[in-house]
Amino acid sequence: MAVLPAEEKYAVGKRTLVLCLADCHFGAEWTVRGLRGEVLNRYTPEVFCERMSELLLQTRKILEKEQIGDVQLLICGDSLDGMLRASQLMKLRWGVVESCMRFSEYMAQWINELSRYATVSVCGVDGNHTETRSLNSKRGDFPGENLEKVIFWFLSERLKDNPGVVVYSETEQQKRLSVQGYSILLTHGTDVRMMEKAARQSMLLYSEGIDFFICGHKHREQECISGYTDQGNAVIIRVPSICGMDEYAQRLGYGGRPGALAMVLEAGYGRRCVYPINL
Repeated sequence: MAVLPAEEKYAVGKRTLVLCLADCHFGAEWTVRGLRGEVLNRYTPEVFCERMSELLLQTRKILEKEQIGDVQLLICGDSLDGMLRASQLMKLRWGVVESCMRFSEYMAQWINELSRYATVSVCGVDGNHTETRSLNSKRGDFPGENLEKVIFWFLSERLKDNPGVVVYSETEQQKRLSVQGYSILLTHGTDVRMMEKAARQSMLLYSEGIDFFICGHKHREQECISGYTDQGNAVIIRVPSICGMDEYAQRLGYGGRPGALAMVLEAGYGRRCVYPINL
């Protein structure tokens, strides 16, 4: 398929490509092997860059196929691997701070390249691996101390002179946004235990309809329906990870192949189609 030249952006209209990526765990290195010693997943910073290049290429092809000029990029947390356990020290190539710097700069360049082909809005949420957990604190003790905030502040500053990019610089545990008139609630998904109840609980808590509840965290894709709104079904989507299965997910038996997810939202219709992206 021919790649759309940068100067031929499609006009922003009644359809938006919602591009969801999660769990980059940048800076980590690991190799997961199967029962016969075969490599199930190998991950390094270089592999991350290769997968992101492939994601950019596939996104460009989708934009051309669907003739869409508007991308809503949702980053679902755990951009970095962090140091939640001592065992993670063996997986990190750099320290967490340097990983944060390198990831932020890479993503700024990646988003800048994507903006050559479409107008891009960027939104993200805090992850659990990006918590700093200072002073031997436990998860949730200092919810504001999260490196995702540094990443998105950097992206906002780095890309502020690009008229084709809007970065929502503030990150929270949950983020609500509207795309083509449909309500999206974005979260990392650390505390999402039962997918079927996630959207319903949020609708009751905030007293408003949620059309799409999107999260990551478990390094695998999953989807279910939980009730309906005035606009249609309330859909809960768990996004696959960029990093793929690690040894922890392997032990728990729920890892999946690396990937991302894109879907076309159309005003007055809803989700027109879904593109599972294998990386």
